[in-house]
Amino acid sequence: MTHGKYLVLDANILIRIILGKKVYGLVEQYRQKVGFYAPAVCFEEAERYLPIIFKKRGISNMEAVTQATKPLWSCVRPIEEWMYQDFKEAALLRIAKRDPDDWHTVASIVTGK
Repeated sequence: MTHGKYLVLDANILIRIILGKKVYGLVEQYRQKVGFYAPAVCFEEAERYLPIIFKKRGISNMEAVTQATKPLWSCVRPIEEWMYQDFKEAALLRIAKRDPDDWHTVASIVTGK
């Protein structure tokens, strides 16, 4: 499905989709009208931190983590780095001192996907 509008999400929002009802509900509500994307590195970051967060919440069953992430992979499409790599410098300038590690997300926005 082609969407006229899109949102590029970072790892924090991907985690909120899994852990929070509100963010997941918003994605579900708008997924037919809006394309949701995230840099692949943000998926990797979310996958790295979710088990830690689950453990802190007393959930040690990794199957629960796997099941919790399934909806995420169906509603948010990954963007590979080669698609936005050329925009790294512009993204770093734009994000300045806020969080240079988020340049992937900013560059993805610049590319239009």
